[in-house]
Amino acid sequence: METHRKNTGYKLKALTSYLWGIQAQNENDLEMILYHCMNRWDSIEPRVGAVEAWMEKRMQAATCNLLWYLVSVLLG
Repeated sequence: METHRKNTGYKLKALTSYLWGIQAQNENDLEMILYHCMNRWDSIEPRVGAVEAWMEKRMQAATCNLLWYLVSVLLG
């Protein structure tokens, strides 16, 4: 019974500590996003555009290949 109380007390203490730290953790998370993610957006955005263009060309080529295959099968 005594061990159970110690475990419960420890869990409550850990939960209390976690709850008291939520605000600070949220602020830290927002700071990380701002300084480590958003400041990279200028270099990421052009790369995303290049990847989108590449994907579009790839899809067009795949569609064209599929159409040629279907025509060859139908005319077979």
